[in-house]
Amino acid sequence: DCDGCRKDPNHCTNLSFLGEARPGGFSAYCNVPAWLVHPVPEELDGSVAVLAEPLAVALHALSHIDAPPRRAAIIGHGPIGALIHIELRSAGCEVDVAEPAPVRAALAEGLQAVVVERGALLTSGGYDLLVDAAGAPGSLTDAIAAAAVGATILVVALDERPVEIVPMQIAEKRLRIVGVNAFIDELPEAIARLVAAPQRYRAVVTDSVSLDRLPERLARLLQTPDAVKLLVHI
Repeated sequence: DCDGCRKDPNHCTNLSFLGEARPGGFSAYCNVPAWLVHPVPEELDGSVAVLAEPLAVALHALSHIDAPPRRAAIIGHGPIGALIHIELRSAGCEVDVAEPAPVRAALAEGLQAVVVERGALLTSGGYDLLVDAAGAPGSLTDAIAAAAVGATILVVALDERPVEIVPMQIAEKRLRIVGVNAFIDELPEAIARLVAAPQRYRAVVTDSVSLDRLPERLARLLQTPDAVKLLVHI
């Protein structure tokens, strides 16, 4: 009911997420409005269905570009970066990926990306689309420097650290920098895509862990990313 919601649900001034502002998937009970619950067809395996939410985020991010790019660079190849990569490749786009974690870089190569050092993006340049899915120190700065004239930069990473940018680069290159947060109505489309081609997305789930080992594994994951999408089983 806020002013933001009257314009667009994604503009809500009180935006919050399950598991953040209220109990989420690891709680004994989780109450949500019925209209937020989406049916998943029985033929879709649960290990692929878990990708519906991050895929919806990826689709929402890509909805902010006017046309499929010819050449794109993705900085950070976690779940969101990987799913954006898959959608771009399916549209015929050339994709370069900057990702230092071996398991994530290996997935990028397996999905037909050219894996480069982040600094190499600057010498390659000429990207129509850049996606900052890392939120690492300097990742947005590098994206701006590597962008072609008229390029779009999608900022999907959530990071609170300040970054240094050169406004002249944005003005002279006529760049469009778009902040992307969550999704709006892309979840049904994400589920439909997973049902239609589960094999296209399955590789994003690279590992699984039991619920009792999850705290230990998450602590390790924060130090050294050794998975892309981590599946929790009970």
